[in-house]
Amino acid sequence: MSQQLPPEIQNLVLKARQLEEQLRIVIARRQQIKLDLMEIDTVKEELEKTPDDVVIHKMVGSILIKTDKKTALNEINERKETLQLQDLTLEKQESTLRKQFEITSKELEEALRKYQSGGIIS
Repeated sequence: MSQQLPPEIQNLVLKARQLEEQLRIVIARRQQIKLDLMEIDTVKEELEKTPDDVVIHKMVGSILIKTDKKTALNEINERKETLQLQDLTLEKQESTLRKQFEITSKELEEALRKYQSGGIIS
């Protein structure tokens, strides 16, 4: 016959799972940002190689729009800055989640140890 874990332990398990999922989401988002930043660097390199008077086309939704090199570079730099700030924010969030997950895991281990030593192990 199996016993149900006490509510305190169930809550810690749930909290650990939620933190783990949040951490996965943050890590995935950071990976996507890093890929976007690499793409921006490649585009910027290519754009800087082009003459200043060349007409640039950029995608806006499903259409191409004409723009000049200076405007395109400014937009790319702004996008890069935005992504870097997002990455910095997510890095801090990841660090916080890792610490919370570590603390919750230790609390869960301790609670399980106490439960098993004081309760009936099935």
